[in-house]
Amino acid sequence: MTVPRTAYPAVVAAATLGATVVIARTGDVWGAGSFLLGMLPVAISTAWGISYLVAGSLRRHSLAAVGTIVMAATISPTVTVAITAYVASGLTLGWALGRRLRFDAVLAAGLLPMVLVVANTLVPVSSEDLLTEYGRNLTEALRQSLPPGGDEVTRQTLIAEYERVIAGTTKLLVRIWPAVLFAGLVGEIGLVMVLVRWLAILAAKHISLRPWPPFPQWEVPFYWVWVLAVGLVLIVLRRGSSPQIGINLVLVAALMFSVHGLAVQVNLLGRLCPPWLRIVFWTVTAFCFAPFLLIGSAVLGLCDQWLNLRKRSPLADSGPV
Repeated sequence: MTVPRTAYPAVVAAATLGATVVIARTGDVWGAGSFLLGMLPVAISTAWGISYLVAGSLRRHSLAAVGTIVMAATISPTVTVAITAYVASGLTLGWALGRRLRFDAVLAAGLLPMVLVVANTLVPVSSEDLLTEYGRNLTEALRQSLPPGGDEVTRQTLIAEYERVIAGTTKLLVRIWPAVLFAGLVGEIGLVMVLVRWLAILAAKHISLRPWPPFPQWEVPFYWVWVLAVGLVLIVLRRGSSPQIGINLVLVAALMFSVHGLAVQVNLLGRLCPPWLRIVFWTVTAFCFAPFLLIGSAVLGLCDQWLNLRKRSPLADSGPV
């Protein structure tokens, strides 16, 4: 049975309320408990984005969204903000794709509503408290996983070493927590964007979206160079919290440039190496030199802003971002 397009908002709203019940019962807003729970926010945003692209009608979808949020509040007020963000993220992302905006503008449209989830779940609790509690849970899990009996000295030494590693990792993550959070949100919204675009095109052939060039031609806008520069200046100033802010800006910029650098590498290897050698290169680097691959990709992406290593025409489409 084919569902008429005018009914899409109601169908998506009903599915969202079902997901709300699941999230409310688990209390897992971020979906960290399992893979299936982690995919629920992605599924909610994707469904609303596809519905808007295929069926259109901002008014009908807005009414359905408001009704969904009101019903979600009656099911569980504690997860209402999260559901609101997931729904709004899907709608704004679908709207931006339908308007044929640039890749970075579409990504920003999907990210903006997610500030609600961050503000509601993370701001009330400091990142240090959150990560420290998570570290305690990991340590407790290790204690329970160790078999009873055996050498008690060795057992305590192992636990103490594990606690030392967890404490060091927590201290590092507290400093770069905003960058880690940004990377996670970009990954989630990026996945939603790809799914919405792909599934909407499959569902309705009439949709006309901004074309995306092949990945080897992707690049990030030049304004990320300024983000990197500001971060470096803040690190050098060393006034108050400026170094920590600067480190996070540098890491966020490096993340974007690493994607750019990976595209450059795929482009150059595709032109210079046979397929078998490319398979060997990516397999070895991914399993043996992953950190160096990311760092090298970031440097390569930054250099390509001026060197144009792929020898592309300045008038050509510079990629989705």
